[in-house]
Amino acid sequence: MPTPSDPPDFWLQLPVARSFAISCNQCRFNDPRDYSFLPNKLQLHEGIDLAATDASGQPVAVLAAQRGTVDKVGFSAQGYGNYIRIVHPWHDGTWITWYGHLSSVQVREGDFVTAGQQIGIAGTTGFSSGIHLHLTLQRIGHGLDGYVVDDVVDPEPYLRLGTPPLVNEVSFVSDVTVADGTLMQPGQRFVKTWRVRNTGTTTWGSGYRLSFVQGSQMGAPASVPLPPAGPGQVVDVSVTFTAPTRPGRYRSTWQGRDAQGQLFNFSQYVEIEVVGVAVRQEASWVADVTVADGTSIPAGQTFLKTWRIRNTGNTEWGSGYRLAFFGHDRMNGPDSVPLPPARPGEEVDVSVSLTAPSSAGIHRSTWKPLTPQGDFFEFEQYVEIDVPSSIPPGSRLDEARFVVDVTMADGTMVQAGQLFTKTWRIRNSGTTTWGAGHDLAFFAGNPMGTGQAVPLPPAAPGRVVDVSVVLRAPTAAGTYRSTWKPRNPAGQFFDFELYTEIQVTATIPPSNVLDEARYVADVTIPDGTPLPAGQPFVKTWRMRNSGTTTWGAGYELVFFGDEPLGGPAAVALPPAVPGQEVDVEVTLTAPTMPGLYRSTWKPRSPDGRFFEFAMYAEILVLAPPNPGRVDDAQFVAHVTAPVGAALTPGETFMKTWRVLNRGETAWAAGYTLAFAGGAAFGGPESVALASAIDPGKATNVSVSLTAPTAPGDYVASWRLRNPAGQPFGDPLVIDVKVAAGPRVDLLAYLRGDGRLYELHYTWNGGGQQRVQTQRESSATREKFYHVKGSEWEELWSDNEFIYRGVDTSPGDGSYYVLSEHGQQGSPWVPRQMPLNVFFRRSPTVTFYRKDTCQVVNRFTHVTWIRLEAVHAALTLTGGQTLNDVVELAAYPDEGGRPGQTAFERYFYARNYGLGAWRGGVGESFLVEEHAPGTRPDNVREVIPCLS
Repeated sequence: MPTPSDPPDFWLQLPVARSFAISCNQCRFNDPRDYSFLPNKLQLHEGIDLAATDASGQPVAVLAAQRGTVDKVGFSAQGYGNYIRIVHPWHDGTWITWYGHLSSVQVREGDFVTAGQQIGIAGTTGFSSGIHLHLTLQRIGHGLDGYVVDDVVDPEPYLRLGTPPLVNEVSFVSDVTVADGTLMQPGQRFVKTWRVRNTGTTTWGSGYRLSFVQGSQMGAPASVPLPPAGPGQVVDVSVTFTAPTRPGRYRSTWQGRDAQGQLFNFSQYVEIEVVGVAVRQEASWVADVTVADGTSIPAGQTFLKTWRIRNTGNTEWGSGYRLAFFGHDRMNGPDSVPLPPARPGEEVDVSVSLTAPSSAGIHRSTWKPLTPQGDFFEFEQYVEIDVPSSIPPGSRLDEARFVVDVTMADGTMVQAGQLFTKTWRIRNSGTTTWGAGHDLAFFAGNPMGTGQAVPLPPAAPGRVVDVSVVLRAPTAAGTYRSTWKPRNPAGQFFDFELYTEIQVTATIPPSNVLDEARYVADVTIPDGTPLPAGQPFVKTWRMRNSGTTTWGAGYELVFFGDEPLGGPAAVALPPAVPGQEVDVEVTLTAPTMPGLYRSTWKPRSPDGRFFEFAMYAEILVLAPPNPGRVDDAQFVAHVTAPVGAALTPGETFMKTWRVLNRGETAWAAGYTLAFAGGAAFGGPESVALASAIDPGKATNVSVSLTAPTAPGDYVASWRLRNPAGQPFGDPLVIDVKVAAGPRVDLLAYLRGDGRLYELHYTWNGGGQQRVQTQRESSATREKFYHVKGSEWEELWSDNEFIYRGVDTSPGDGSYYVLSEHGQQGSPWVPRQMPLNVFFRRSPTVTFYRKDTCQVVNRFTHVTWIRLEAVHAALTLTGGQTLNDVVELAAYPDEGGRPGQTAFERYFYARNYGLGAWRGGVGESFLVEEHAPGTRPDNVREVIPCLS
């Protein structure tokens, strides 16, 4: 028996209840026709005429040639007479069939029909000279134009006169429950029911299921049975979900699957918006109370590992919360141990008894907190020990153990030929003291431009030291490893090796093909444009062909990520030679839910390769006023104290929100901002609005508050209130973290005192820059500049933040400007910053050409900054020692949270400014300081469009 196949190419079954025959000699597609009543149309037959009588000359039944929905039933005296039009959605687009000259019609508009279902009786109505069926076929967007009907194709090649194929297909009819965009509370259970139709040619029976295929599974099973259904039958199918605990928009996509496991054509999905305060089960490491990572422990020895951790979630740990073994080496530990009770913000110590493994080497045991429901927390705790080799008494052992990559983590991408410094942190795990003659030597793999050994730092047994080698990336693209081993004075290599592994990226010679487009301007819909919910709009970008290829057939702008906004999968790129600017349009639709939405698009070449740079549309969807309520407000942005902002216990702060008056009344005397619930923050019950605000206008509303004295996460809600005392509009939320411990005023470290010094850098062959911090005062603010040679970075501060604005030093003849919420400048760090608390940044970065001031690129860059240490003294790579240094680290954003590994580190010394930097391309560090008056001040370059 044949089995259902993948979705077939579009096909038609014979639409008359008799054998196939063309009704006359001039009745095929494109045969000449005299359509005198349509003189402006091609005088060609737009379809085929089929014989439609039985042996006795009586008209036969007319059948639907393919499954679909009846779109039109009508009559045209000079055309098709009585006719039916059926729309057929297909995996490759939309097809339409027309059935003309019928004597009677047996379906209504909106009816779904299956292939082969009777829809009428053949006849000779309209512009006809005998009983027959006229069949027209359209392929929307792909057919021929100028005919009586546009987009026509010849139906005859699509007719299948034998047994029709078996096709599994399910099509959406309606949402019975949980319409798209339904608001859910975190953790809320709900049942989604779809009404679907069997639009295939098979009957669903045992083994037919609806299966999860993409998106967020939301606690649902992998699949549920499909109800039995024959072709054309409508049934309801339900799935039980649990809303995620974090606020946001979630979609879960499902497809039918037959008894052989083959997926159907077309998918169903549920989309919800999780609102409110998410339940966060979270713990963060504070300190190793016992057994620091890398501790040397003899094989078989039992030890007690104690971590100090903080409850950084918003739930209280009580009975049933445990710390459980999660991965790597169990080290003979238990399955789990109880977590001490802890309220949010509290720190506790938790201990596990472990035993060092019998084999020598580095061993790790990983543990995670566990909820009473058996769900692991996100972050882990681990212990890592070094089990030394067994050494007979009195014997000598030269041995080193890897601790961590200080620079150039494995897999770091570098440019061909780039010079970089690799630094390993290692422990003397042997019994000998390293001194003169001990070195680190190249051992295997690619020497990367050097085979020179470097001295090992002096180290007694057990001591940890850093050792560095300067390497150069190979010139060819690929993955390369360079392996090194310590060596004793006798030239004998140690047992264990160290290595660095890099990914060399290809550079494109000018003669090679480069597909590239650069953003020039928003022709329509600038970022942040407010639009009513559901409104269609046309987004137009102006872009430049900045590559070496000419755009022609097959070049497209393709939806790439974020929200599709109801747009097409792709639109054609206009033809453009290198250097030419063109406008590209996409028709989109504002979502029905209020909020800020972004739709990201990328050009793509005919061979399917995406260009590097993306374009995006960003809109603010306005929520309609509630019916019958003239007062309404929409939250726009956090101006101060954004979500996750860190405060010190007892700190006084001003919380400011930006809101939009989306109602019908002006906010005037008697309108207030009122406390609605949550943490009171020592604030008033309400405060009067500062000024009258007309409908459609935005304003800032503020209240002075005081942070609680106990560390933890605190959430509160405020509402606008009218003179009658009625709250209205969106809740205005405060969600901040109160962190224990002192804060560091970073201004004294970043601003510097104007001294001149030299920074050595290691990338692009290495070099040196003269650096100076310069101050400049105006009537409104004092700015200071980090000036490297003539290139400069603009900064300024207020009582809350240190801001960054313009930076002229990215290279390639460009500069960039940071902005946020439509204002130039973006908070770089809080001015008063606690240790080990992340600060989220989300500036819009716009690159310009220095010579023409044209926009080169623009994107939003979300990162997390953390103050990781305050060093009383810090010795730099070049041997210089700086006193009183703060260390800031930048982390990537991974799903709304800081990533695990910092991609940049900044070292700012009091009175200096930037003293050192480390990143993926290498590092820079101070090597020389100039006495005052011995060198001229740096002169900042002039950018014409910034003057």
